[in-house]
Order: sequence, then C-alpha cells, then structure tokens
Amino acid sequence: MVLSTDEDYKITKLIKQKKRVLDREFEQITDWIFQQYNVRPLNLFYDIMNGGRPRLNVIFEFEKDTEQFRTGGPLSDFDPIKQNAIARQFERTAKATKPNRTKSFWTRLFGKTEVDVESKTFIYFSSFEPIAKGEANSSISRQEIDQLKSELTGFNIWDIAGLMAWTTVFCYTDDQVKSISAMELKEMNRKYLNILKKYDEFDYFHIDNFSVKLDSKENFDNNYQSNWYYYFK
Repeated sequence: MVLSTDEDYKITKLIKQKKRVLDREFEQITDWIFQQYNVRPLNLFYDIMNGGRPRLNVIFEFEKDTEQFRTGGPLSDFDPIKQNAIARQFERTAKATKPNRTKSFWTRLFGKTEVDVESKTFIYFSSFEPIAKGEANSSISRQEIDQLKSELTGFNIWDIAGLMAWTTVFCYTDDQVKSISAMELKEMNRKYLNILKKYDEFDYFHIDNFSVKLDSKENFDNNYQSNWYYYFK
C-alpha cells in the first residue's frame, strides 16, 4: 500500500469511513495482534506476490504503530520475529477454519476450496494515515494554488508544490528564501493549512504537525536539472 489508488488503501478507507467492516474471519487475527502487541490493525489485505508466494499486509492507522514492527527507524527492515509470529498465527487460523465456512471467505481469499497455506505467508506492515494525508494534499487544485500565490504578495513566489504530506513553497532565488522571517513562514503555513483542511477528511493535519518548507527555483534548476522527478526522488 503506497498510493491512494491501491486496492488495499481503498478498502481500508471504506473501513475507516465505516462504510465497510473488516472481514469476520480476519477479526481473529487482529484480536491476536492486539493481545500480543497492544495495537490493533485497521485492516488486513491478502494477495499473491508475482512469484506465487502469499502475502498479508497488516495495515495500521498510524505510522507510529507500524514502526514498532520494524527493527529500528521508519526506513528499517521489518522485525522478522514479529513477521514469523503473525504468519504462523494466520496460517493456524486458516487451517482451523470449519469446512462449511471454507467455501465462502477462504475460497474467495485463496482462490480454491482447499485452504492453501503451504507456502509461508510473507507478512508486511503499512500505515493508512500517511497515504490519506497525501491524498488530501493532492486534492488541492491548481486554481487554489494560484490563488494562494496571489495572496502571498511580496515574497517572490515562483511555485508551490506538494508530494504526499509535504509541501514546498519556492521563491526564485536562495537569497529570497533567506529573507523570509519565521513569522512570515508561519503565515504561509497557516494559509496553506486552511486550504488543506478542506480535504483532510480524517483530521490528520494540525498546526503542530504540519509546516510548509521553503526552497528556491535557483536550487531546483542548479541541483535538480529543473526536474520534479529528481527533486522528489
């Protein structure tokens, strides 16, 4: 789950909106994870990897919850001990499913009547909140950006660009960036946040956890070849 167009994100969003409920058979797994690790997944999503190995995405609401299933910081590897423990529990639950229920949920899940758990399930973890923030930020229209630029008079704004939950206000030169005071930056942040909150369906953005950053077209041109791909890479 990386983008707001991914199937696991769209299903999880419906659960968060209370328009859909977690599959009943998955409740046993989420209950077990909560009992073991004191955090409950928002959703579970099962599919098959290209090589044929089954995998289960354990989706938490917040990144801070996902991080406790890593070996270190946000970009570190998943904890293999916790991965293996959840995989074993998932497979035990699947094997213990009663025959009269196999033809409904588990057949749909595994694609066959006989529950297929012979291949060790790959467990990975993801978070709903960061993608929801990105979806909200990407919902701001070009017209709204242009209107904001017109309101930020006197700051030599070249452009305003966002990626996922982050937004950058570009002046033309590095010197213009340096001339902006902390109070002026705070005002830019307030104005952008006022627009962003219109699309913040789940109330994830707040003044204490969001701030635009400043950069310059000079830096964008000289160090990133005027290329957005290189800049956001």
